[in-house]
Amino acid sequence: MVGGNGIGEYAGKSGRELAVEALHNIETHEKVCEVRSMAVQKDVAHIKSSQDRLEKSYNLYAIERKQEMKDLYGRWWMAARATIVLLAGLAIWLIKEVLSK
Repeated sequence: MVGGNGIGEYAGKSGRELAVEALHNIETHEKVCEVRSMAVQKDVAHIKSSQDRLEKSYNLYAIERKQEMKDLYGRWWMAARATIVLLAGLAIWLIKEVLSK
């Protein structure tokens, strides 16, 4: 319907009332979007924090694993040297026994 002043009416509301309501709806929508944006930013921060903790945990695991491998290699090398010394001693003993007869 068109009133005498040329401003449209809808559902019993004047054009001014409709404009105020539309502006209020836009402001409300902007606030909702802002709140959602903050929530997304908070989620992103949480994900980054979790990713950082995971990377630190993985790095610590890698360092521990590397140290375990060094320790294992060290023990293996020590056992290999002891075996070599033992075999050398056995060989010397056998040579002495063979030569003494």
